[in-house]
This record gives sequence, C-alpha cells and structure tokens, in this order.
Amino acid sequence: FVRPRMRQCIGGSPEEFDERYDLLSPLNHISENSPPTISIYGEKDRIVPFHEGIAADDALKEANVAHELYILPETDHAFDANWTYFSTQIARERILKFLDKYAE
Repeated sequence: FVRPRMRQCIGGSPEEFDERYDLLSPLNHISENSPPTISIYGEKDRIVPFHEGIAADDALKEANVAHELYILPETDHAFDANWTYFSTQIARERILKFLDKYAE
C-alpha cells in the first residue's frame, strides 16, 4: 500500500533515491533529545507493519529515550477509528498512563 505512494512522492525507488528515503525515515531522527514516545501497533496492520515499531523501539532504546511499545493482537491499522473496539480501549488506557507518567 505505502511503497507505490512513496515512489510517486519521492520520484523513484530507494535504490534510486536512498538519501531521500533516509531523510523521511523516522529512525534517522531519533536521538537522546527525542521526547518520550509511545507506539501502538496492530499485529495485523497492513499499512505499517509492527516490525517497524520494533525497529523504532530498538532505536529509542539505543538512544536511551523513554519509550513504550504495544503490539495489539489481531488488530489492523485504523483500529482506533472505532472507540468501542477492545483494542482501542486498551490503547486509550495505555496512552492515559503514558501521559500521566511523562506529560508536564
């Protein structure tokens, strides 16, 4: 889903424009100055696979940034569009706890 749109926006493939893709990757912008970060992924996400969340989690850990990662089983990308879904209820609770812990 995402790759054809990225190619269209960037003007070509990662092999052709690796520096542009690197610039757009959130992983390349993580540093010790990054804010506390919460990531919530659906295990069945068809847009942003949860393994990308794991990669971000690893980069945040390496930069010593406060972070939390949650992967919700059997959950797709836009699960939070319906506030009654069980996954959304879990995510809301995790977000509230995260904000209580890190919000100033």
